[in-house]
Parts: sequence; C-alpha cells; structure tokens
Amino acid sequence: MRFVAGIAPLLLVATPALADPKAECLSAVDQGQQARDDGRYRAARDAFATCSRAVCPKPVAASCTKWSREIADALPTVVLAAKDGSGGDLTDVRVTFDGAPLTTSLDGKPVEVDPGSHKLRFEREGSEPAEQTVVIKAGEKLRAITVVLRASEPVAVVTKPVEEEHPKSGGGGAGRAVATVALGVLGAGGIAAGIVFGFASQGDASTASNIRGAMPTNACVGAGATTPACQSLANAVSAENRDGTLSVVMYVAGGVLAAAAVVTWLVWPKPKEAPPPIGLDVGPTFLGIHGSF
Repeated sequence: MRFVAGIAPLLLVATPALADPKAECLSAVDQGQQARDDGRYRAARDAFATCSRAVCPKPVAASCTKWSREIADALPTVVLAAKDGSGGDLTDVRVTFDGAPLTTSLDGKPVEVDPGSHKLRFEREGSEPAEQTVVIKAGEKLRAITVVLRASEPVAVVTKPVEEEHPKSGGGGAGRAVATVALGVLGAGGIAAGIVFGFASQGDASTASNIRGAMPTNACVGAGATTPACQSLANAVSAENRDGTLSVVMYVAGGVLAAAAVVTWLVWPKPKEAPPPIGLDVGPTFLGIHGSF
C-alpha cells in the first residue's frame, strides 16, 4: 500500500475540505511513487520536489524530501560524445532518448537519464545518423557513450557524356589516377583514425590505472562492485577495450585500402594508343598509303 493511502484518511479527518496546494501534494506523492516504481526517475524526482515543499503537510514533506534524496543518488548520468571519421570531436549533434529529445548539442557535461534499456540516436547535418542501444544501471554516474558520425554519401548525378568526334587517348590513365588517389586518401584516413583511437585507448588505460591505484586491492569484489569508484573503473576499462578494438579495426581497414591503391595503380589497364592517321607516301620511285585500317 502506498504512503498516500495511509495518511490520506488522517488528513481528511483533520481538514474535511483540503486546500488546492495540499491536494496537489497528495497527488504528487502518488505520481512520484508510481514513476519511481516504473523506472522513470526523472519524473519521480520532479514529483517528490512538488510534495516536499513547505506548503505540504509535514509528514508528506518529510517523506518526499527523503525520497527525493534517494532518487538523486540513484538517478544515472551519461556523458555523450560524437566524433567525425578522422576522430575529431563534434558538438553540433542532436540526441534523442527513446525517440524523445535529450539534448541539441554536446558540451561534455553529464546528462541525467532514466535507468534501463534505451535507444540513443545521434544526428548531425551532413553526417549519417548513428544509433546505440545501452543498458543503464540505477546509480551509474558519468557513463561515457561515444559514437562516430561519418559524412553522408554525396547524391550521385548521372550525366550523359558528350561524344567527341575524335576521341582522345589517355582517359584510362586519368581514371587510374583518380581511383588510386581516392583509395590512398581513404587508407590514410583509416590509419589516422587508428592512431586517434590508439591514443584514446592509452588515455583510458591511464585513467583506469589511476583509479585502480587509489583503491584497495579487493575494493571491487562482491558488494563493493556497485560503488561509484568501481563503476568509474569499469567504465574506464570498457572504454579502453572499445577504443583499442576500434584502433585495430581502423589500422586494418586503412592498410587494406592503401594496399588496394597500390594494386589499382599497378594493374589498371593502360589506355590504348590512338591509331596513326592515314597518310600518303610519295617517293621518286614509289607511291604508297600508310595507317590503320
């Protein structure tokens, strides 16, 4: 039975006609408890703030103040980040939380969210959107969530080539150069991204080492694993593993693209030489025609 069910009869006996603020307090108690039970901690916090005001009956205000503190301790926070394809930080990114707006820019500050399984969607003008499903635990603070937003593919415009009356040789060479340069640039970008994620992994490892060094050896064993320090250590280790994996993937992809650039340059078909024009050979003792037929 909820708290409001126990105190409502007493309040009704003492004051047969409740004033509007008191009725609002009782309603906020029920709403806050329901939201808390449903895992909607942000809504519960707002409701408990309403029923903890001085205008509310003292028993109600005292209980709501206590619940408000408990919700504040259990309310998770996340730190959102987005990077471009070369590893640079992005700020002009919109984020939705289960389809509802969460923030319109990224500034590195923690954002309060509800616990549970949720879908985050990152959107930015000129970039492909990214989605990530996360399971956020009650009491988890400063959970780092990072995505990579790659540039959108340009819209292809199909044009009909103009036919020349006398096609020129050498077009194949230009195609080979364009393909080789494109693959080379992509390969260099992949290697650069691998370097960026490698440095990020080293930074995460240093952070985890610093946290681990400031804690007793068995601090995160058993029930101690839920402490904020242990959660921060787990987040740092997870970030280290993730960035290390991305670094290896980017190195491999960059190497493959760079190798493809070299192979393209070597095996691309060479352009055929244009046939020599037909001409007339005239000499003192002969008359002939030369050229390709």
